[in-house]
Amino acid sequence: MSTQAQAKATIVHVPTADLPTGGQILVRSGSRQIAVFRLESGDLYAVDNQCPHEGYPLVKGTVKDCILTCRWHNYKFRLQDGACLMGDEAVRTFPVREVGDRIEVEVVEPPAAEQIPRYLRSLEEGLQEYRMGQVARDTVRLLKLGRKPEEIAFQAARYDAEHAEFGTSHALPLAVDVLPYMKRYPGVQAVYPLMQVLEMAAEPHIRRPPRPTPEPADPGPDPEQAGKQLAHLVENEDLEAAEALLRGALSRSWSRDVIEPWLYAACTRHFLNFGHALIYQVKIFDLLDVVGWQHATDLLPAHLVRIINATREDLLPEWQWFRTCMEDVEPRLPQLYAAQQATKPGKVGDLADAILDGSREGAFEAITDSLERSVPLPDIVNALSVAASERMLRFNAAIDSDRTVQDDWLDVTHLLTYANALRHAVQRHLHPDVLRSLYHGARFINNAKPLDLPPAERLETGAAGAGSLADLSTAVDNHDAQTAINTLNAHVTATDDLTALRAFCEDLALADKLTRPIVVAHLIKTCAAAFEETHNLQTTGHPDATHPLRALIRLATSPIRERRIARVSHEAIRFVEEG
Repeated sequence: MSTQAQAKATIVHVPTADLPTGGQILVRSGSRQIAVFRLESGDLYAVDNQCPHEGYPLVKGTVKDCILTCRWHNYKFRLQDGACLMGDEAVRTFPVREVGDRIEVEVVEPPAAEQIPRYLRSLEEGLQEYRMGQVARDTVRLLKLGRKPEEIAFQAARYDAEHAEFGTSHALPLAVDVLPYMKRYPGVQAVYPLMQVLEMAAEPHIRRPPRPTPEPADPGPDPEQAGKQLAHLVENEDLEAAEALLRGALSRSWSRDVIEPWLYAACTRHFLNFGHALIYQVKIFDLLDVVGWQHATDLLPAHLVRIINATREDLLPEWQWFRTCMEDVEPRLPQLYAAQQATKPGKVGDLADAILDGSREGAFEAITDSLERSVPLPDIVNALSVAASERMLRFNAAIDSDRTVQDDWLDVTHLLTYANALRHAVQRHLHPDVLRSLYHGARFINNAKPLDLPPAERLETGAAGAGSLADLSTAVDNHDAQTAINTLNAHVTATDDLTALRAFCEDLALADKLTRPIVVAHLIKTCAAAFEETHNLQTTGHPDATHPLRALIRLATSPIRERRIARVSHEAIRFVEEG
């Protein structure tokens, strides 16, 4: 007997006299509404009464040649099987028959094991076509059927990995950063945070086919030699061979202990594309911790493709001075890393100030000096985190709306998310290579100095005002950065528990106050980094422990440019007419 036959059916009865030829009628089974049609031919059909688009009652629609048209937006459905002929999502059909003087509609709810694959296929179709209403409905259906939120977040990351032309994009870290929301968004309410990552996965890849992938290549029996070969292929940008080798290693079931160091080595060799590679490196393994190593093949090859395709910023001409400095310190990295074992660690001193306000060479030398004095790596990361937060607080928000300047708010948020990724890197990648990323971070933060407000126009970060979250909400809505920071200071002074504050900040991204998915993604990612950095700084008793939260609030209060067409037009004129 089939699973469908085993499912318990409900029979809804309608008197034959109530449904004349050419007529239609609404029947109910519990909370479900079903539209039943008798065509001129006498054939009977039954479909879900709610149009899958926006819920308009299909019983009010018109039927011609067995095609049902919803009157609200002209969506069309084939009555025989519910297929959508114009619009997006199909409508469910029900068995219907005439028995004596009555019409019977059979309502059967298939087991979850049958429904979940269908809704997963529909979810992917919605992502492909950027039908976010369909994606949201399928997400709610999957949640009602017991699908875990982390599994749906993974679906978004996997879809992005499969379709992103140049490798993993922002959907990956977002899939991780929305997971903490689930405690406050139980059951079907999880659709609110999940839709942020699902839209981020869909919007850049509309109707884009899956990225072609190579067949796995035999990595050989020695993981160490395979890792060296991968490093060589990555450095030479041999994308196809590198991905094939990684897929081969994964097909051999080589473990995280083998694969993760390979990818960290690739992320720390160069400063890649605003630091995205290192940020993604941390998040991708966090996600695999949740969904299981068996999904590594779904995610890691696309991450490697992103690493290889990323801009190697340290090879740009304006980094020549940095390369010269790095060539001098490179042979000493093993020795400097070994110095971390010193029994009397050094003090971090004014490292944050040197990174913020010193010369570019001075910021570089300050990292070397800290390593030579055996300052613990977490303390160096603390300094980078505070410096990144201060740079965000100093950011001249007028630049964000200046079409003649390419730097904007989203660029500056990477300072803090990169510092946060560095914190994880020094804990996970126990290798001298990781020290390069400290230098990259110092240069990244120092290089953003021209984006600062003049000293006289900078915000006062030590003052306090009213401390309620309602006051903070008002200040954020009014784009009043100074009042918002004063309110934040009062709030964190009054309580050691940041739970309510975190909920407030997380929900800012869910309130549809921002338009573009990429902006929402950066607010969510910055929020996650800011609270994690504050926690770590508080753990060490750092005097500027809440500076990352101030940086987050400064971002939240700023009007952010959501469209770039004027800037693109301006650049086109400059490029074509002025050269």
